[in-house]
Amino acid sequence: MLNQQHDPSGLGGTKRSRKGLFVAGGCAVAAVLAATAFFGYQGYRHNQLVNTYTPVITDALVAQFDGKDAIDGLAANDYVNPSPYHVSDVSLASISEDGEKINANVNATIANDSFSSEVTARFSATRTGGEGHEGVEISLVDVATTPLSGISGDPEHGVSAEDVTDYEAGDTYCRATVVENTSGSWLLSSGTTTSYRYEFDGNAWRFDGADRGEETTEYGDLEGTYVADGISLTISDLDKKTGDCVASLTTQTSFEAGGRGCESFTAGDTWSMTMEDATIEQLDHGYYGFDGNFYCPSEQIELADPGDVPDNVVVTSASFYSQILFHPDDPDKITLTLQPSIGEPAVGFTQWSYPGYLYFDVDGTGYYSYSSSGGVAELEDGNITLTRTS
Repeated sequence: MLNQQHDPSGLGGTKRSRKGLFVAGGCAVAAVLAATAFFGYQGYRHNQLVNTYTPVITDALVAQFDGKDAIDGLAANDYVNPSPYHVSDVSLASISEDGEKINANVNATIANDSFSSEVTARFSATRTGGEGHEGVEISLVDVATTPLSGISGDPEHGVSAEDVTDYEAGDTYCRATVVENTSGSWLLSSGTTTSYRYEFDGNAWRFDGADRGEETTEYGDLEGTYVADGISLTISDLDKKTGDCVASLTTQTSFEAGGRGCESFTAGDTWSMTMEDATIEQLDHGYYGFDGNFYCPSEQIELADPGDVPDNVVVTSASFYSQILFHPDDPDKITLTLQPSIGEPAVGFTQWSYPGYLYFDVDGTGYYSYSSSGGVAELEDGNITLTRTS
């Protein structure tokens, strides 16, 4: 009979369990290493596919879409001028292989002058050995389009690109303002203002209605410098809607003046006078123009021969009344009709002397004296014709 040895430590069974643990642990490590190797290979293969097929897919997208001015699935060319599309910013969202079959989802931007579309496309092809492929197919899966410009025109309503207002890139609406039923001449035109509305619905610009406006008028090209016989008239800062402008008149003249409290004297040479608040409006006999007083400040008035003018007499300013008439049939002519400020028209004169007022301040009483003598200009029925030079 064999004697069984007693293991007082009670560890005999534990030693056998550790050996089993070592075996199991080794298997687990091997499995982890195998999985790591597998996923490492998968990651490497995915990166290899991305690097290999990104240029292939980019070329395929360019071949299918680049240079075309109309693409199924992108925005229609309604109300815009067609322009070629170009592909950019290609990136792979996913790629897989099944034997020789390659499938990918790709993101890209396809844009032209009118629209920019962010697209997702599906790519598929079959390898034919080496770098070759066949059976390439590309289809648009998702499209999001943003307008880059408003409409280019609407022939039905007489709208052109220049009529488009109230639009900024990216907006999904725009307006075009058109003046219709116009009449008149180079001098003044009138018509009805209509605002046409358009909205981009994601696929194309659509007509959205019209707002009829009120009658409007607009003056033509009246700005410029007109000259004749030592007179130069410049019209500037014209508001074509209201007719407001600035009229500046330069004359080569002299003024002989006298009055209560002072002897006669001469104020002369070149005067520059301005009518800051001139407004063009309809005048008699179908003419348009403005009338009013031109003012010359005192610092521009030279006392050429002060004579016996007392010290308490100060010239404060000068002015004369003038009516400006625009020729309805000649955009380069202006008729200057001049009247003495006392109200007598210069009709019948063969020469015109620059009539007007000199304003004095005598001890604060502020009265004026008038004289009609001065420089001369040839008249025709009381008018002077000025010709535009610029």
